[in-house]
Amino acid sequence: MVELVYQGYLDFSFVELIICVGWLFIIYFFATWYRGRYGAGNPAYQVFYLGLTAKIVGAILFALGYTVVYKGGDTIGYYETAMSYSKLAMHNPINFLKAYFVVENSQESKMNLFPVDQTGMPVDYLYVDNKTLFTSKFYVPFLLLTGNGYFACSILVGALSFIGNWGLYLLFYRKYPDQKWLLAIAILFLPSVLFWTGGISKDTITFLFTCSSVYFFYRLIEFKYSTIYLLLFFFCLWILVAVKPYIILVMLPSMAVWFLHRYTGKIEKRLIRIIALPLLLTISVTIMLVIFNLFGESMGKFSVDQALETAVVTQHDLKQDYYGGNSFDIGEFDASVSGVISKFPQATFAGLFRPTLLEVKTPLSLISAIENTFLLWLCFILLLRLLLGGMYKGAPMIDMLKAEPVLIFCLVFCLLFAFMIGLTTSNFGALVRFKSPMLPFYATLIFVLVSRGKKLL
Repeated sequence: MVELVYQGYLDFSFVELIICVGWLFIIYFFATWYRGRYGAGNPAYQVFYLGLTAKIVGAILFALGYTVVYKGGDTIGYYETAMSYSKLAMHNPINFLKAYFVVENSQESKMNLFPVDQTGMPVDYLYVDNKTLFTSKFYVPFLLLTGNGYFACSILVGALSFIGNWGLYLLFYRKYPDQKWLLAIAILFLPSVLFWTGGISKDTITFLFTCSSVYFFYRLIEFKYSTIYLLLFFFCLWILVAVKPYIILVMLPSMAVWFLHRYTGKIEKRLIRIIALPLLLTISVTIMLVIFNLFGESMGKFSVDQALETAVVTQHDLKQDYYGGNSFDIGEFDASVSGVISKFPQATFAGLFRPTLLEVKTPLSLISAIENTFLLWLCFILLLRLLLGGMYKGAPMIDMLKAEPVLIFCLVFCLLFAFMIGLTTSNFGALVRFKSPMLPFYATLIFVLVSRGKKLL
């Protein structure tokens, strides 16, 4: 059992077991309906049940890890805070609506709205921060649907998170149908992604809405324009800003590159392409500025004008002794553009390839280190092929990247994302979690280039 702050103990009851079984039945019932309607005769759907099951198992392992092994953590805090709202909804719906939608998260409002003997209370350190409170509120509907059960909620959330995996898998499968199993490994079955993006946590939310926003953007630029997809795209951005704003700081420029490459590549005449490029670039930058301005206040310390200072402060904090020595250091830097850029090689390497096998201190870090070592080896193979291709065949791998806007997006997104988390994170425990939304794009890029590269050399 895990001791909670205000609400006794978190345990697993027979009633919750029944609820878990019931939700598993409902999940697989709808999964069967969906696969039968949309996947009949489609080879892509051969991995659908395997992927869904793997994601649910990952969510259960995450829940077990933090209740049996670690016996606490932010996930338990999010759960207890969300449960206090869930109980308040049953106890006093009017106060629930005030607390959930209207009242600011002050200590006074918490004392007035939450009768501690009936509902418990939100955990203090999560309640006072808008982003952690938003994360807790996100899980309230799931607790209402699962009778406030931690494990039942984890199963439901894991199944929901699989939507992000599956949408991303379908996107890349349409591009590379001959790479079905490699794409499945990269997007559906990476152990780190399965573990960190299925439970009650910030990382589950960011993973789901990062993958979904990329899928909706793909639908907008590759298919016929749809207002529904546009609204869904902006909804995903809103969620990301509310939870981890730095993600859109790296995602939107990457999407702008995708957009530019997609439309300039369709122009056959070079002169027209040269004329069109500044126009498309202006459109892309304007859209990015509008979005940054729209979400500016919500981004807080991650707004453009404060992001550099935030990077320095966060990186310094995560190196402190109270994190148990599970840290690394890319060196000191100041909050200037030149100071930050000077750390690009070290930070990007850390974001992509650390922890290494020599830096492992926990079982979870070991899993990440094995993945990192394998991907580093594949990157080394790609580098050799790139050098050989440039020497003998006119860099065919570069030509393949130029022909695939979605791969260009993956490349830019992964480099910027790795740089951002490597710059602002000096703790391996945080690093392996923070990089989870990037991993499917990173692994897909590497797997596709390696598999297609065989045909180019």
